[in-house]
Amino acid sequence: QMKEEGKSTSATAVYEVARPILQSCHAIPTKLKILLDRALSALAQEEVLMIVSGCGWQLDDYQRGYKLKDASGSPLDRWNMCTKMEEPIILQQFLMFRETRTITQQLIIQDFAERSFNPFLDKTRPEIFNKAAKIQEENSISRSRSP
Repeated sequence: QMKEEGKSTSATAVYEVARPILQSCHAIPTKLKILLDRALSALAQEEVLMIVSGCGWQLDDYQRGYKLKDASGSPLDRWNMCTKMEEPIILQQFLMFRETRTITQQLIIQDFAERSFNPFLDKTRPEIFNKAAKIQEENSISRSRSP
């Protein structure tokens, strides 16, 4: 079995990726939740709790994917979350973790395909997809060179 290269999934690295997804937000976009769950699964439970609470979330809210109440305890009827513009940029951060690299590449390609077939979606950021394609190409080249 070929070992995938990648940054070891440290609590500090996951916290840096989790922050823009969780801090000041009340809900987590599905793609980012899946990736964050995968990254957090590589950590000890205490580290997971530190990351989640450090971003202002309770563990049960994180597991649900959205908060029921605001900081004052009032029920929420609208949720802040990262924007559709921010999501692909945050998504790229998951390329650095072994646990999330393959699925992240698939999500980026899927997102690119959806955008190319839908003229109403934003297509002003080709550099994101160029970068993702370049990373994928480099990964396949480095894999083909390894014994």
